[in-house]
Amino acid sequence: MTLKQIASLGRELVLFLRLFAGCFGRQEPRELLQAYVQGQLSSIKRKSVEPMVIEAGIPPRTLQRLLESIQWDEEKLRDRCQQIVATEHADPRAIGIVDESGVPKSGQDTVGVDRQWCGRTGKVDNCVVSVHTSYASEDFLCLLDSTVYLTESWAFDADWRSKAYVPEEVEFRTKPQIAEEQIERALNHGIQVAAWTFDALYGRDSKFLTASHFLEIPLANAQRSGQPFIGQTDTCRVIRRKTERLSGLRFSRGNTAFSAPDASQTNAFRESACPTLNKPHLAPGKW
Repeated sequence: MTLKQIASLGRELVLFLRLFAGCFGRQEPRELLQAYVQGQLSSIKRKSVEPMVIEAGIPPRTLQRLLESIQWDEEKLRDRCQQIVATEHADPRAIGIVDESGVPKSGQDTVGVDRQWCGRTGKVDNCVVSVHTSYASEDFLCLLDSTVYLTESWAFDADWRSKAYVPEEVEFRTKPQIAEEQIERALNHGIQVAAWTFDALYGRDSKFLTASHFLEIPLANAQRSGQPFIGQTDTCRVIRRKTERLSGLRFSRGNTAFSAPDASQTNAFRESACPTLNKPHLAPGKW
């Protein structure tokens, strides 16, 4: 969008952002949030601070402070977003997506950076990985939650944690454990989907599949060739049938635990990517 198009949103954008006013203690960060959102909506190619402030005509350091040092309640903002999705975008055929993204890094200072599998480069690389949950319906798509994955090297290194201001309460968790927490949080905020989908990493984790809140919701699990679907229990068969009935997905006995009615839909479904979260409070080198 151009600045003119963004400006045409006028009061509608102001009223929308006002829903999150309680996440910010002062007026200044609320105004900076509006500048940040307008920058994200704009047609500029790079959505980093410098191009956005040049486009908006504000001092670079002011917006940088929003992303780096100004205190605001990002958890409350996340929860508010989920509540809005649950009330204004409810769809009985919506799909919940569990996925992760890797961002390659050249240095060692960014929180969570380590040599690990990076989907973006298709190999083990120096990168930061985040686990995401998303919500997708026929005409709506949004990110529900995102958490930086701390490798064991990071989680148990007191010096790294101290330099990056990682809170003491943040402990090592596997990716399936992170996803489980995110889904439970979404359910508590009223998010309802026809099925939660995830890839083989999560499908191989029995604790993830048998978590108590999963016993009441359908799952669709993509498996790699030659790997058995771990959920071949009576409970999972009930979940499978519920998934087929509510979402239109059909489970197969082949290389995946589900298939869509049309082959082109299957490919599009498998290849759909979660949007990457640009977490404002995660400035380089800080938690």
